Amino acid sequence: MQSYKYDLHIHTRESSMCGGVYAADIVQNYRSAGYDGIAITDHYFDYGFSCIKANTWDEKIDKLLSGYKTAKKAAQGTGFSVILGMELRFEGSLDDYLVYGFDEEFLREHRKLYKLGLCGFKELIKDKDILVFRAHPFRLSDEPISPCCLDGVEAYNGKDSDQANARAESFAREHGLIMISGSDMHNPHEAARGGVILPARADDQHELVRLLKSNIM
Repeated sequence: MQSYKYDLHIHTRESSMCGGVYAADIVQNYRSAGYDGIAITDHYFDYGFSCIKANTWDEKIDKLLSGYKTAKKAAQGTGFSVILGMELRFEGSLDDYLVYGFDEEFLREHRKLYKLGLCGFKELIKDKDILVFRAHPFRLSDEPISPCCLDGVEAYNGKDSDQANARAESFAREHGLIMISGSDMHNPHEAARGGVILPARADDQHELVRLLKSNIM
């Protein structure tokens, strides 16, 4: 049975303040590493947006999407998939969430998502095919977390300790949540340290969501 390898947690230099690798180089590195695709999950949070020098919300979204769009262009014609995602953090919290299934128009229509809180965000997307995963859930704390409003968790993060990843996997299994994995790449040496094996190719965010919901990995 053929399978396909995707890294679902990657940051670009174009769009994440902490990103150290340009999007086109990320595509080249992951193609060389034998991956079939990646999800660009640049940071979406209040401080990041406040640092973007732009006059309008659409200009801020242009900056957020610049890494994804550059990667998409670099992969054009290669058969390598580049999927839109984001790492969302809400005001007043250090918790991060990986989100998949939305499109550019969703980001332009719904402004300042970071003000909603997790359950408020889930209420907004209740009629949409969008999935929310807790990123690196035990990186900063050993405190228990609630499965409320989660579709899944990042059960393996390439930058986390074995202990943190084991706790994340155990938490996902205990609560029947979808498990994903990503490298959490910001810098060159962090590339290709994680990912998921999918039973079919995911060429866009909608196909990725369908495959993740099937939980056949």
